[in-house]
This record gives sequence, structure tokens and C-alpha cells, in this order.
Amino acid sequence: MAPETAKDQYFLGRDFDASVRLYGQHFLTTKRTKWLLHPKVQRLAERSGVKIADVATGNGIWASELAEQHPNANIVGLDISDRQYPPAWTCPENISFDLYNCLEPPPDKFVGTFDIIHIRFLAGGLRGIDNFAKVVQNVGSMLKPGGYLQWQDAMAPGWILVDKSLEIDDSKTELANFAEAFDRASGGLLKGSLNYKLDEIFETSGLFEKVETINPDLVPRLLRYETDFAIKVFGEISGQVRGMLNATGRMTAEKSQELDESERLFAEYLANGGLIVYKTAVVLGRKAE
Repeated sequence: MAPETAKDQYFLGRDFDASVRLYGQHFLTTKRTKWLLHPKVQRLAERSGVKIADVATGNGIWASELAEQHPNANIVGLDISDRQYPPAWTCPENISFDLYNCLEPPPDKFVGTFDIIHIRFLAGGLRGIDNFAKVVQNVGSMLKPGGYLQWQDAMAPGWILVDKSLEIDDSKTELANFAEAFDRASGGLLKGSLNYKLDEIFETSGLFEKVETINPDLVPRLLRYETDFAIKVFGEISGQVRGMLNATGRMTAEKSQELDESERLFAEYLANGGLIVYKTAVVLGRKAE
């Protein structure tokens, strides 16, 4: 496998600390959905010799767990960077890893190859609806007719504040106050990565004969852990933005104050017993026969 060479838009890290974040994300996500693949897709995955790609695989935690569950499947983890890939000798025999930037057309070896393609939490590496549409077209070309694309990602407004009602207002897209302050400093980083409707992008792609959206329920016993995870992610994003602004000479007194205010508002909410989760949805698309 060739070393990582491509530049990308991903604004989080790829070190061991980032891998810890991905492990936590995987645990919480699968506890909420209760599956790696939606039951409709799971039936296809149980066929012998099925080929499954995990696009933007990161450290491969999802792909590795699926490989254990489906020893007769051929699973490929793909990412623009190989920095977090596990050593090959530690992996199940039915999994391999390769490099692929999903904003680019796939190489011929991947076109029409896969029965199932999985994507999870790619929004942080994309900018604008055109990026999302490009990914759908590119990975859609990698599917066999009748194959499934399963994509789970954050939905606007991203972080949501939770109370005992456990209700999520799907019509509300305004950022929480701490996120608004952060966005003013970062130049709209959060809004820019959440300004899309994934189901509509699937439907207008012309690739899928059926599109379905699943909204995972909140799990009360996980809310404390989800809040801890939100603290972890927000701290990482805030630190990366500070570093980027300082390194590029774009940090101003006003931006520094906005970041400080963002962190203060976040800490204040948490100190008052507030809970916070990431709003996500899973979109399934079945490619036309």
C-alpha cells in the first residue's frame, strides 16, 4: 500500500488520541443503533462472498468488527490516509485496507465491485452540498446493481441539548450558543459542514431506486457517556482551530475572545448538569438494478 500523499479537508487529528475518539464514537453509535448494518442491509451481508467497503474507515474499527461478524464476507477499509490503520497481522483474514479519496472518481478496480458500501461521520471532511453530492456519485459507481449505500452522519444543528423529555425537535437547526460563538471564530466551520440534507442528495443522485432515513433513538443510560464524548470532540475541534488560526497568522483578538466565550458557555452549561448529544441520521440507498 502506498503511503498517504493526498491533501484533504479533514479538520480533526489522526494520532492515537484521535483513534481513542473513534473508539468512543463507535461504541456510542452502535449502542444507539444496535447494529453495524441496518437489518435490511444485514440480509445481503449474510450471503457468502459478499463484498463490503467501509469508506472513510479511519482506524478501521467498524470494518474490523464487521469482519468478525461476517467471516465469509470480503471487507475493504478505505481512507484518504493510512495513518490510523491497524497492523495487517492483527486483523481478521477477510479484511484489507487501501487508500482512496472519495472526493475523486474511484479507480477501475473498485467500480461496480461492492454489494454494500458503508460511510460514517464524513461530514467533518466535506465542504458544502457539492462535496456530499460528489461523494454519493463516486461511491455509488462502486456499487453493484441492487447494492446498498449506508451513510450515517451528523445532522443540523449537530450538538443538541437534552433534557428529561428526551425530545429532539427536527425542525430546529440553530446552533447551541457555545457552537454559535465557536462558528463566529472559525468562519462558519460547523454550519459549513452541516448545511446539507443527505436524503435529498441520495434522491437527486439518480442512482437509487429506494431511499430510507432512520433516526436513532436517544438511550437515557448513554447520555452521560455521550456528553463526555461531546466534551472530548469539542475540545479537539477547538484546539485544532486555535492551532490553525495561530499557524496561519489569522488569529485576532476578536477570534480569540469568541473561542474563549465558546468554551466558557460550554463549561457553564455542563456545570449546571446539562447533557448534550450529537444529532445523527442513517440514510440507506438501494442502487437501481
